[in-house]
Amino acid sequence: MRHWQTHRPEAFAQLPNPQEYFTTMGERIATTVADLIPTLAGADHPGEEYLEKVARLNEARLRAEEIAMEDEGALASPELSREEWEDTTSETTDSLLDWAWKMKDQLDGDADHGLTWEDSQRRWLLPLTFLQEMAAAQSPLEYLREHSSIWETSVENRWARDSNRPAR
Repeated sequence: MRHWQTHRPEAFAQLPNPQEYFTTMGERIATTVADLIPTLAGADHPGEEYLEKVARLNEARLRAEEIAMEDEGALASPELSREEWEDTTSETTDSLLDWAWKMKDQLDGDADHGLTWEDSQRRWLLPLTFLQEMAAAQSPLEYLREHSSIWETSVENRWARDSNRPAR
């Protein structure tokens, strides 16, 4: 709970009952840890010394805690500001234009970049028709400029997706 208060303040503020949320999460983590330890520790080794067994069991417990906490999202990544997200996202205008030129090559049969419409839609959160028309356009840059509102909606939706905020 303290981790979220410090590193995920917006997400924490949206929880209707933080105490209940983190109590339930803690119970699920404890159950998962208890279930994982025997599997991760494995059977006793022949001739294993007492301290070796303690070390093996401790290692299994620590790994089980790590897995359970990760699975539950207990140590979620810190929230990014919009500016930090824009500085670190790989889905920029330049990368979309690069994608359009590669898709043109691929459609013309000049190269196989392994691009698919479905993956591109998922990545960019853009309508299929937008992507198809952009790839077919004489100038993808000009097409993007003429349809900037669609691009801006995509940026807002990707920001919402990546920051766990409600999409437009």
